[in-house]
Amino acid sequence: MRSWNLLGVATISILAAGCGGGGGGSSSAAPTPTPSATTYNYVAPTLNSQLTFARTIVDNANNTINQTVVEKVTAINADGSVVTQSEDPNHNSITVDGTLYSVPTATTNSNGSGQVTSETRTSEGTTVTCTYTPHAAGPGYPFVIGDTWSSSWNETCGTRMPITYTQTGSIVNTESITVPAGTYNVIKLQSTVSWTDGNGTTHTDSRTTWKEIAPGHSHTTIKEQDSYSYSGTTPTNGYPVTITLVLQNQS
Repeated sequence: MRSWNLLGVATISILAAGCGGGGGGSSSAAPTPTPSATTYNYVAPTLNSQLTFARTIVDNANNTINQTVVEKVTAINADGSVVTQSEDPNHNSITVDGTLYSVPTATTNSNGSGQVTSETRTSEGTTVTCTYTPHAAGPGYPFVIGDTWSSSWNETCGTRMPITYTQTGSIVNTESITVPAGTYNVIKLQSTVSWTDGNGTTHTDSRTTWKEIAPGHSHTTIKEQDSYSYSGTTPTNGYPVTITLVLQNQS
C-alpha cells in the first residue's frame, strides 16, 4: 500500500509556498525593481498565530478526500527564521484505492524569506526528518509584480536517497479573493515544480498560490491549487490529480 502523507514540502507548504530537491541547489536573483514598482518584502507571521485550512484532494479515479490542517507558529528567531507546528487535529487517515492519505504531525523550519529548510514529521507511528538544500520552493524577497524566478534544491529524508526538485515561477498580479476566513487582498503566484521519486515516477506540479498582502509586505497563503501530471513509471495505486488548500480561519 502506498502512502501519501500530504503535508511534506515535496507536496505543499502552507506559510511558505513550498515543495521539496538539485545538485547543491541554485536560485536565480530577482530582477532589480524599477523605482515606480511596488516592492513586496517578506514579513514573518506573528508568534502563536494559527491557521486552519481545508484541503481537498481529487485522485485519478475522481475520488474526493477531505482533510483539515492546523498550523501554529511556535517560534520566531532573531535571524528571522520561523518554526511552525502543523497537524490534523482529528488525526484522520483514509485509504482509497490502496493509497493511504494522512496529514502528518510536523515541525517545520523556514528561513527569513519563508522558504522551508527542514521538517520533522510523524505519521502512522513513523518519524522522519527532511532537509532542503539550500531551501525549498518559493520566490526570494523582495519582489515586484512581473518578476520571475527559478530554483533547484535537494530533499533528503532520513536514509533515503536525495530527490532533486526544480521550480520556475512568476509573480502574476494583485487581486481580491474571498474564502471562508474572509476577503483578502492577495498577490497571485504561478509556478511549476518537477521531481522524480525513487520509484522512477516523474511528478509535475502546476501550482497557483494566493498570498495575503498589505502595504509593503506579503506573507500568509490564503489559497493554493495544485494540478499534478505523471510520467515515467506509472503509480501502481491511486494518486492525487488536484489538491486545493483554502484558509478557513485565522487567529
